[in-house]
Amino acid sequence: MGLPPAINVSTGPARRESPVFLPVSFLIMLGGGVKMIYDFSVYHHIGSLDVIIFMSGILVILVGLLADLIVVVSRKLGDAKPPQS
Repeated sequence: MGLPPAINVSTGPARRESPVFLPVSFLIMLGGGVKMIYDFSVYHHIGSLDVIIFMSGILVILVGLLADLIVVVSRKLGDAKPPQS
């Protein structure tokens, strides 16, 4: 059994995935990863700031995916006629 048609969202091949959020999040995650490696090699532990920086990159990815989902849903709803009051 599949999902109902109202919930089934397919991604087309011409769709671009978050052109702003992905590079920014990868840079943040790269910075956090480099700081983690440096702190572990010098101080032999990973600090909480390292984890916070890395997790911030993951949160930026999630916000980008949420924004992309909102755009897709609003485009699909834009095709439908608004209700007459």
